[in-house]
Amino acid sequence: MSSGLKNPTDLALDPQIGYVFWVDCSEPPQIGRIGMDGRGQMVIIDAEIYSPTALTIDYTNKRLYWADDNHILFANMDGTQRRK
Repeated sequence: MSSGLKNPTDLALDPQIGYVFWVDCSEPPQIGRIGMDGRGQMVIIDAEIYSPTALTIDYTNKRLYWADDNHILFANMDGTQRRK
């Protein structure tokens, strides 16, 4: 991944499913993923996100966790089922 990110602040790797996840605190902020082979780059969370940080993976439950605006949120690895 050589372009498209303006202010990446964190990343997390899941070698089991072969994805790299990142937080980009640009305008607009976003969380995205790309295959470890460099294919399939996509933004998975870009709505109602303000200042995301501290991205991590729950490998057992297959979820992403991040801090945003004094809250801890999580979602499935594809960005669905987002909750506080």
